[in-house]
Parts: sequence; C-alpha cells; structure tokens
Amino acid sequence: MSAPEGSHERLDALLTRLRRFWEQPEVLEGIRSRLGTPGRPNRDFRTTRAVEKLGGLADVKSIAAELRIDASTASRHVGRAVDAGLLERTACPDDGRRCLLAITEQGHQAMKRVRDARVGVLGELTADWSPEDIATFVRHGETLMSACDALESSHE
Repeated sequence: MSAPEGSHERLDALLTRLRRFWEQPEVLEGIRSRLGTPGRPNRDFRTTRAVEKLGGLADVKSIAAELRIDASTASRHVGRAVDAGLLERTACPDDGRRCLLAITEQGHQAMKRVRDARVGVLGELTADWSPEDIATFVRHGETLMSACDALESSHE
C-alpha cells in the first residue's frame, strides 16, 4: 500500500521539526529551569543517557558510536560529564590502558529529573490528546525507529 502523495514529505518535515523542537533555546531553557540547572549543557545529559543506554558502563568508543560522533568529540563530552559529576571513570579490569565510564548516583538522579522534565513538557503538549491517540503515535513512532535501526544496521 502506498502513502498518499506528499505524505513522506510531510513526515520528513514533521521529524525535522520534532528534532529541532528539543534543541530550541527557549525549550532547552524551560527544561533547564525546571531542573534548576540553567547553565548546564544539554550534551552532558546526552552523554550520560548514552552510557545509560549502553547498560550503565561504557568506554569513549562505544559512547561515540551511540551518539554518532567521532571519538575526540565524545572524549570532550565525557570530560564535561565527568566534571559535572554525572559520570565517573573506572579502570577496565581487562585492559589497564582503557577506562570505563559509569553513571554516578548524581548522574542517575539528574537523568530522572531530565526525563521527568521532558515527560512533563510532552504531557503539556498532548494534554488534549486521548490516551489512544498517544498510544497510536508511540506505536507508529516505535515502528518507524525500528525500521531506521534496521536500515542503519544494514549499512554497518
């Protein structure tokens, strides 16, 4: 079954707008003010979330892959997250030259606050949606992301 003409263009525009939404200075500042951390860079939380997604223990190379950035950029992001107290370096038991990164208790608490703030914003934005509409949107979004992941895996 093919989509109605123009649907994929509209979907592309929608996804671009959604990505940009979370990067808008006023949205970021609103979330930061909810968190009580107006000066904290968003990338610290992205780096910590990457470690969380990787199972709570990661190295710079795996963080770079998860964030789709080069290792030197990931290393700078990691340094800032460590300096902010969100991550800590630990020695790799298998390779003394390598360090692993773990989320600190402060990092876990910060991630919960970030999630709560973002979910709060989404709750406000979808306050007039029915639970069924939200579930349908999430289901379709997850299906699309699965297809994106499969496409990405096929190119590795």
